[in-house]
Amino acid sequence: MVTERPKIAFIHATRLAIDPIENTAKRLWPEVRTASLLDDSLESDLKEAGGLTATLHSRIADLTDYARTLNIDGILFTCSSFGDAIEEVAQRTPLPVLKPNEAMFRDALSYGERLAMIYTFEPAVTGMEAEFQRLAKGIGSSASLTSVFCANALDAKRSGDIAEHDRMIRDRAQLLDGFDAILLAQFSMASAAEPSRRVTKTPVLTSPESALADLRSRIEVMQQKAVQSC
Repeated sequence: MVTERPKIAFIHATRLAIDPIENTAKRLWPEVRTASLLDDSLESDLKEAGGLTATLHSRIADLTDYARTLNIDGILFTCSSFGDAIEEVAQRTPLPVLKPNEAMFRDALSYGERLAMIYTFEPAVTGMEAEFQRLAKGIGSSASLTSVFCANALDAKRSGDIAEHDRMIRDRAQLLDGFDAILLAQFSMASAAEPSRRVTKTPVLTSPESALADLRSRIEVMQQKAVQSC
């Protein structure tokens, strides 16, 4: 049995993602130790640049390198706008490095091929749709993803009105009939999961829940291999 308590790093581009993932970790993986790293200028710099630049790629790499100095077992990025840069660092990092939504997308595909994704941060959606299609194609799935923008919800969250943020997303979810699963795109949307689940019979998936389950599985496999090699 593996008894060592793992330690993971969360890398954030917005303060709004910190509480959702840390609260989810306490609920679903209470023994894990966590460290949160924040560069909350990444989001605004990405908007200003109009896309991922070489400088932004370097900043994602620098954050990854710093996280590794903390004696961690894995890294989870929580901002959905930096997928290509995260993939780049994941290829050269010996620890598990997860993009925010890859696990949620895989989970969603297990429910069926007609999927809906509610999102609140517009710059992220194009990259997320492309990531989903690459994943679906890679496993031979013809699944479709319908993206639904929930306008003003992010503004409500930023102003501290979490109840209004959750209500807006819940109301959107309630209108999404005929889908096999509903995905909440941003980590900051996790608080709306339970309100949404109460108004629809369609499974509602969140990035924090799926990502933590995936990261935990990968780390436990690595720990077991380490024990067996001793």
